[in-house]
Order: sequence, then C-alpha cells, then structure tokens
Amino acid sequence: MSLFQELDSEIKKLDLERERLLKINGLLISYPDLESSCDRWNHERLFSKSVNPIVDRVDFNHSCGCCSDAPLYAYPYIEVDGIKIHSDPLYIPIGEKGYGYCGDMPYDNWEENFQKRNISEEVIHLVKKHFEDNPWSYHKEEEDEEL
Repeated sequence: MSLFQELDSEIKKLDLERERLLKINGLLISYPDLESSCDRWNHERLFSKSVNPIVDRVDFNHSCGCCSDAPLYAYPYIEVDGIKIHSDPLYIPIGEKGYGYCGDMPYDNWEENFQKRNISEEVIHLVKKHFEDNPWSYHKEEEDEEL
C-alpha cells in the first residue's frame, strides 16, 4: 500500500470518528445526563438515566463465557441516529446459567429491579420473552459423562 493510500484510509477513519462524535455531541442536547463508560475490553457504551423509561431494546450477556454458572445481564438501550444509548445502570443482573443445565434461570427479583429503576415495560416484556425462549432445563447426559 502506498503512503497516499495509507493516509487516505486514515483520513476516512478520522472523518467517520468525527461524524460519530458530532452525533454524540448533538445527543447531549436531548440527554444532558449522557455519560460514557469503557469496559476492560475497551468497549465504549453511552448511558443516561433519562432514557430508562423509553428504552425499547435489550442485549443479553453472561458475565463469563467459560463459567457454567455465570450471571446473566440485561443491557437495555435505545438507538438514536445509529448510536446506542443504554439505561443507567448500564446493565442489570437478571439471572444465571447453571452447571449441568441449559438456558437461563431468572432471579426472583429481576422484574422488581427493573421497576425500581423505571425501565420501560417494553424491555421488561423482552426479558420475559428471553426467559420463555431460553428455559432453564437439566441435561442428565452431562452428569452421566462425569461419572
């Protein structure tokens, strides 16, 4: 790759980043409490308490991919102009997977935790659907393999 091509590529990346930052700057008008958080994998997430009652989407993620009893977290958000704005808090523990089991088991108080934080009923419905679509069930074969 020539120097010209390398520079042109970098300029395009900078233009895209500038465009993203200008969008975020514009979001501060509607969401003045907008903040940013970066996790240990350098994933940046925007969050705002003022979106809690209007979040309409949710991502799900277990805290660990290798641990069989890892907690399950819900990340409620809205998308504005291609930018995700998460609720505050960014994520809420809602359940866990279990050793020898498939699917996810909800915590008893997950729905109450959403209501305390004024998370929208739409997202509560999506979490319920997640648990319906991913029921917690025991698989005897795994236990038999260990014996």
